[in-house]
Amino acid sequence: MHNLTIKKQITACDLTPEQWGLYDESDFAAARELNRAIVEAFNSDKPGHQKMEIVYTAMRENRHAGATDSETYNVVDEIFRLMNT
Repeated sequence: MHNLTIKKQITACDLTPEQWGLYDESDFAAARELNRAIVEAFNSDKPGHQKMEIVYTAMRENRHAGATDSETYNVVDEIFRLMNT
């Protein structure tokens, strides 16, 4: 359909450290940063690869918590999949 714009937004992301697959299930600071990055990325008007970079930056900054392990990538992939359906 022409002249129709649909935009999905994330109004809140409150995943726990366990849901992110972080090493320490009490590392809420790392989980909050990842949650913040998800909201920022998806609510921006940036193209997909730049949205991913916002999230990947937060993951790298929290690698000490295990945020660059496959579990966290799987969570991010699932969120991106849900947002693009």
